[in-house]
Parts: sequence; structure tokens; C-alpha cells
Amino acid sequence: MKKVSFLYVPLCLMLLAGCASVSDIVPAGQDTYRISGSNLAIGASGTQIKTDLYKKASDYCAAQGKVFEPVDSSSVDYRVFRGTANAELTFRCLPK
Repeated sequence: MKKVSFLYVPLCLMLLAGCASVSDIVPAGQDTYRISGSNLAIGASGTQIKTDLYKKASDYCAAQGKVFEPVDSSSVDYRVFRGTANAELTFRCLPK
């Protein structure tokens, strides 16, 4: 019976960890881009996802030698039986 209980620990950890994903950065106009992310974990924060998107977008612009400027963003926290936590970010990469 002890072997069965050891199987529950990894299963519970997987459920708590959930499944996070971040989209590729896609063009949305001249020097304007969009990125989105989601997380299926129970209690996941849309704000945390949005923070991760800001970092990825900033790094993307810096790699081009440009400056990151947010245009619009939104986020939704995880809701039981209603949906995943998610966030979206529209941004520009402007010359320095």
C-alpha cells in the first residue's frame, strides 16, 4: 500500500505546477508586436504571467538594439472551473 501513496506525490505536484505556455512574439503593425501566455496551475496569477511577458518583450527589443515600450496589456487570474490564468501584451520596439 505504501507504493501507491508514493505515486500520489508526483501526481499532486504535477497538478499544482500546471502547464504554462508563452506564445511566440508576432508582428502586429509597424514596430509593434504581440505576445500572450497562459498557465493551467491552480491559483496561477495572470499578473505573474504578464510580468514574464514584459521581460520577454524587453529582451526581444534589446536584442534588436531598440527600446521596449508597452502599448496595451491585460491579465486574468486562474478561476476554478472557469478558466486558466492568462495575459496578453502589445508592445513596440523603438529606436534608442
